[in-house]
Amino acid sequence: TNEESTGMLDLIYQALNADGYNTDSFANTLQTSVLKPTDQHTFLKGGYYYRSFHNGGLLILSLNTVIYSPFYESSSDDKIHDNSTNDNRPDNSDKMHDDDPRGQFTWLKIILSEARRNQSRAVIVGHISPSVGSFRHTQLWKTEYIQRYYEIVGQFNDVVMGQLFGHIHTDEFRLVDGADKRGMNDVVGNGGGGIVAVDTPILLGPSVTPLHGNDPSFRIVKYGHIISNGGSGDTQPSHNATIPSNRDGYYRLLDYDSYRCDIRDGNASWSKLYTFSEAYNDVISESLQKEGLSSATF
Repeated sequence: TNEESTGMLDLIYQALNADGYNTDSFANTLQTSVLKPTDQHTFLKGGYYYRSFHNGGLLILSLNTVIYSPFYESSSDDKIHDNSTNDNRPDNSDKMHDDDPRGQFTWLKIILSEARRNQSRAVIVGHISPSVGSFRHTQLWKTEYIQRYYEIVGQFNDVVMGQLFGHIHTDEFRLVDGADKRGMNDVVGNGGGGIVAVDTPILLGPSVTPLHGNDPSFRIVKYGHIISNGGSGDTQPSHNATIPSNRDGYYRLLDYDSYRCDIRDGNASWSKLYTFSEAYNDVISESLQKEGLSSATF
């Protein structure tokens, strides 16, 4: 459509898709395109897409979180009227409203539903987290979108194994349980309505840019299988992430390493800051072995 062939999303799609119609695309310099032709429908519609790994056993869902920010000014494109199913999935976008800009929440629920039917696991990634900032203690998403997001994710606790976000330039994690709900609701001011607990913590990655006085940092998250041992209920982690999905195990986030660059050092050298399992070994070693980076561990 005309809406999909113009604007910033189209420029980004062309730049990151070596198979696109722009032969001068930046992606032609890459070994592998970041975006693929199958991403065109949802990416041009709203900047979101997903990847499937290990024969469909693991899905990575990339959200466009900018559209949920209190600073984002909505436009007519946020209510695109489009019945096409170029990604071979119904998106019901003919009934799009303000509570679902660009149909992303509808799409999220559809993909997670398919993951459940296929006994797959999913990791949700995005830039701005559905939480409160560390410095100004203000909401990073609009209230109605925070509520809608947790309503969906809370319905798929058996599917969503990770939530990875950034934006705040610090290395943190957040739990969405009863205590955090009360803290969130103090800010939201809704008396506790609409925010549901989820089983997966939010991992907030640090920033490579030192814009806010932080050292350049990044995090490497490890995942693999939690393998069931017979019917005993005992589990053991497998760091071999090439194991195809099967009925005897399921994917979990297992651990993560955080790295930093000391920019005050004349050499500006990178070094490992910490490993989660080592830093918190005294309090979470047993649960980490059984559950990975789940709320039970945190």
